[in-house]
Amino acid sequence: MKNIRFSPEKNFVIFGAGVTYSDLIKELAAQKLALPVLPSLPHVNVIGSLVTGTHGGGVGIPALITYVEGYRYLSPLGKIETSNKTDKFFYTRIQSFGTGGIITEMTMKVVPEFAVKKCVY
Repeated sequence: MKNIRFSPEKNFVIFGAGVTYSDLIKELAAQKLALPVLPSLPHVNVIGSLVTGTHGGGVGIPALITYVEGYRYLSPLGKIETSNKTDKFFYTRIQSFGTGGIITEMTMKVVPEFAVKKCVY
């Protein structure tokens, strides 16, 4: 079982560093929830994709990092700390490739489940 849990109101999902999008999607679907946007590669590690700034978003759709509400991290000084959107270094640490600290847990906004149709021409 992966480290995935929900806020009491079920408007946020909290997960650990080893969680992939496939893991997260399954848990969200069981609760009839979804991330507002997804990358095209479901086997990718969620936190790993966000620290490199490589996934989610598109024309008129914000990147996945927009939906991060907070995280817990191991600072470069070896302390476990937390950060949220009121922290001026919030986004800097997320997309730091680990130089601002190692993110061990993340909280993201979720939305009610929805369906998507893929068309390939």
